[in-house]
Amino acid sequence: MLIGVVNQELLQHNGNRSYPLSEQATKLPIVGGADFTIPNNFLVAAKIVISATPDIVNVSNFYISRLTVYNGGVNIVISYYDENATGGASDLIVGTVAAADRGELNTTFPIIGLNRFYGLAGHVTIGTFEQVRIHLGDWQFNRFGSRFDADVINYSAAAVTSITLVENGVTHLPIYGDIKIEAGENIELHEEHDYEGHTVIKIGRRADDPANTGRCIKTINLVSPTEDGNIDIVSHSPCLQVSEATYSLILTETCCDPCCGCEELSSINQNISNIIQANNEIRMYQQRLEHQLNGLAATLGVTGV
Repeated sequence: MLIGVVNQELLQHNGNRSYPLSEQATKLPIVGGADFTIPNNFLVAAKIVISATPDIVNVSNFYISRLTVYNGGVNIVISYYDENATGGASDLIVGTVAAADRGELNTTFPIIGLNRFYGLAGHVTIGTFEQVRIHLGDWQFNRFGSRFDADVINYSAAAVTSITLVENGVTHLPIYGDIKIEAGENIELHEEHDYEGHTVIKIGRRADDPANTGRCIKTINLVSPTEDGNIDIVSHSPCLQVSEATYSLILTETCCDPCCGCEELSSINQNISNIIQANNEIRMYQQRLEHQLNGLAATLGVTGV
């Protein structure tokens, strides 16, 4: 008599074991463990991909920190225990899963990465909601209760998949494949790193660009400009105003400082008055002299002299 042999499919097999959680995981929440345990057939597969290396991220420190069960589905919060965090070891939320219960078996849901944790992405597959939907509530776990198996975590080298050029508001089609960035005329490229550790390609004008050393004012009376290239022109007198015009500055004298004071001006006015008076006296003397000469001429004519 032949005996039938049945081989279980992978997800069915995982439904009978702890995976994708670690075999050492207790699957018990921090509070209320007597009422709820994560069933083996709830999570049957998972994959988490991170753009990091083993010396930076420990694959054994990912775990489910919260499982919220509600009518219609579950929310899963994934955390990472960072042993090398600044200020001491700490737990960081790195991803979430929103899974709707549609009454189907082996449904897959994406992991939404949070806090820019090395480009984290991935998915989880829920075998069945049957045993968790009867335990409505917000269940919290530590890494010992819900740690993922190390095989779930995959290291992946970060890569640029395409480059899109945007020019004058026009977005061009993405560029794929091997791309070479080459500096054009009077342009130079610099590789820098920002405060978050991101690589930055800085495109700028060459230091020896003729535009940097062309016709320009370098100093005024040996006075150098500020870091912004400006020299302030300040009026020393309230009578001198400085105003802007197209490609020029206008200096305007709004009042006149006298060259002499009131005492000197009064003396000058007095001298002018004296000159006018003297001129009038000379003119009167001239008129009297002319009158006397006319009278003399008349007298000489009568006498026949």
